[in-house]
Amino acid sequence: MTFRYIGPSVGSTVESSEITDGTIATADVADNNVTLAKMEDLTQGSVLIYGASGAPTELTVGNAGEILETQGAAANPQFADNANARVFLPLFDPDTVGQGTWAAAIYDTQWFCANLSNTSHADGDNITFNDITLVRGTYTLRCYCYENTDAGIVDFDIQEEGGSFVEVASQDHYAASAAATFKESTSITVAASGKHNLKLRVDGKNGASSDHAARVSAIELIRTGD
Repeated sequence: MTFRYIGPSVGSTVESSEITDGTIATADVADNNVTLAKMEDLTQGSVLIYGASGAPTELTVGNAGEILETQGAAANPQFADNANARVFLPLFDPDTVGQGTWAAAIYDTQWFCANLSNTSHADGDNITFNDITLVRGTYTLRCYCYENTDAGIVDFDIQEEGGSFVEVASQDHYAASAAATFKESTSITVAASGKHNLKLRVDGKNGASSDHAARVSAIELIRTGD
């Protein structure tokens, strides 16, 4: 009896149509041999996770400013607002000077041993800091400043992306004696998560003050509620 081999010849190519479905096992695929190009395309910003069945699934992208948080065992993670969001902004290099002359200087009597001040001391002097990421919610604005007999009233305006500047806080930085301190303004509402611009603006002065100076070292925005 003579047997004749009728399979593919040595060195020939096996077409995918010749492979029976389900015959290639996990062990047949070399480690690190599935490229990114062979993976399914997903939405930009989404995350690949393992769902309840153990199969990979897509976690769709969240909103600007949200964080990815775990919900513990037997639950998918989720994008959610950061309940403890806090932004600390040293005020040494503003993105825009709207009015006045501003200069940073080193002082061992100031918060963080430095401050930014309007050396022009004019009503209306203002500076802006751009692209601050804030999560929607209620905030307290804490200004680390140096109060003095020549200090003015300092207002804070916030601009949401695509919107106009809105005044959210006003603080009187006058004091009968000079001192490094911090002043807080509460119940500031940020309506939408995303990028925001913050303007610091001199707006008048206390009747007892001799000028319109503003000396600030840092601003902290502390999220206090939804």
